[in-house]
Amino acid sequence: MVAVMISLDDAGRVALARVAVGAAGPVASRLIALEERLVGAPGSDLADAVHPGQFGDLNPIDDVRAPAAYRTEVAVTMTRRALRRLEVR
Repeated sequence: MVAVMISLDDAGRVALARVAVGAAGPVASRLIALEERLVGAPGSDLADAVHPGQFGDLNPIDDVRAPAAYRTEVAVTMTRRALRRLEVR
């Protein structure tokens, strides 16, 4: 589960970004590194700002449903998809 909130300034650049991922670890986590990278980015290139290294604070769990590495991979993919849906065309 991914939640994203983006506010653009008058020039079409990100003024404020909030990104949170749930169902990967024991509690939902904000991705502060990604939020910081998004600020100032053009609203047409949001998904390109996502890199797996920004998910270090996620602390995914291993359990019978999925290993931690898979949970991280899914979180990266779902975050890119969410941001792509918000891109200004």
